[in-house]
Amino acid sequence: MKKLLALLFMLALASCPVMADEQPVIQPSPGDVQLGTLHALNNVTAIAEGHTLALCGCGMEFEVTDASPKLEMNGTTFYCCSQACHDHASKASAEESATSMAEWQKVFSGKGTLTNAAMVDGKNMATCACGQTFEVTSKSPCVAENGMKMSACCDGCANHVIKTTPEERSAMMKKVMKTAAMTK
Repeated sequence: MKKLLALLFMLALASCPVMADEQPVIQPSPGDVQLGTLHALNNVTAIAEGHTLALCGCGMEFEVTDASPKLEMNGTTFYCCSQACHDHASKASAEESATSMAEWQKVFSGKGTLTNAAMVDGKNMATCACGQTFEVTSKSPCVAENGMKMSACCDGCANHVIKTTPEERSAMMKKVMKTAAMTK
C-alpha cells in the first residue's frame, strides 16, 4: 500500500498546474510541523564520496546511477529505484498521486539531509540565503535539492533561490549550510 501511495505522489506532481515562471510547490500534510512549503527540486537525500542517494516514491532509498529511471515533472526530477516504480507512477491517477505525495514528503522531510537549521537556545534557527537569521516555524518555506534542505525566511527568498542557475543555487545553499555548521 505504501508503495502505491508513494508512486502516486510522483504522478500527482506531473498533473500539478504550474505558472510559467514558478516551480512546483509540494504542500505538506497536516502532520508535518517542521516545514511550511517544500520546494523539492529533486528527490536526492544525500551526495557523498561520488554516490548519490535518492528516496523513491515507493519509500526505498537507493543509489542513483545513469541507468536509474526518472520522471521530469514541472521542473522537478524524481529518480525511481526501478522501471516498475517509474511505470507505476506514470500510470497513477491524480488522487492516488496526491495521497502518495503526502506520504513521500513525510519520509523525505525526516531524512537526515544537510540543513541550514540548528538549535540555538532551544529554538530552531537558520540563516537564509539573504543573510537574515530567523526562527524556523511550521510556515517557513524550504528548498530541497541534492541532499540539502535550506529553510528560507520568506517565500520571496525561496523563489529567488529556485530561479537561479543550478550552480548559483548550489553555491547559495552550501554557503548557508556552512553557517549552520558553525553554530552547532
